[in-house]
Amino acid sequence: MAMCDLSYFPHHRQFPFLADNGDLLVMRNPDQNIVKYILNKKQTFDIINNMKILIYGAGVTGSIFAWKLTKNGYDITALARGDRYNEIKENGVILHNPLNNKTSETKIKVVDILLENDFYDYIIVTVQNTQVDALLPILAKNKSKNIVFVVNNPLGYNNWIKYVGSDRIIIGFPSAGGERKYGAINYFIGTGLNKIFQSTTFGELDGKMTERLKEAYKIFKKSGFSPSISKDMD
Repeated sequence: MAMCDLSYFPHHRQFPFLADNGDLLVMRNPDQNIVKYILNKKQTFDIINNMKILIYGAGVTGSIFAWKLTKNGYDITALARGDRYNEIKENGVILHNPLNNKTSETKIKVVDILLENDFYDYIIVTVQNTQVDALLPILAKNKSKNIVFVVNNPLGYNNWIKYVGSDRIIIGFPSAGGERKYGAINYFIGTGLNKIFQSTTFGELDGKMTERLKEAYKIFKKSGFSPSISKDMD
């Protein structure tokens, strides 16, 4: 296992060594609920919430979610494949706002597979509807309890329930737009950035108000979205 040169980080003694895989060094401050991640000896970001969240899919919506939640201290991992996996691993998630011509880059942990024993407090699925059926057997084998499908599904949820069980499913709906081009996400909406997130909505299949639903709401609220909870997600 390669050791990271801590001389890059003058305050490293506050964060005792936990693990090092060569690219990603993990240290923890024993006096605070903060984990510091150091990627490629260049960029650090702090995790101020131990909740682990997987963003399954790193297209437009998934990249925006991963970027915002990481920036606000959540322990985010993105799952991407092929060229997109390589883009995120090398350059992080890059968002470009054509309205003000500003570009922001954030390093994010990325994987290309979900294993059976990988545990996340929430798995947020942000792939296209046509891709979901191929993921269901993978999600079924994984034991994470909360799967948030942020997927437009006009055909209903019976197949999802068949594979992963109704007790694990939360339904979500994003209001975001954009395109991925040259490794960056160009995101936009006619009336400006804030409007993108106003209709990000979550709900339980049975319409009940649950603690996990409230927690999902809080995660997105804290991360700068304007989320809402609906009793009817059909």
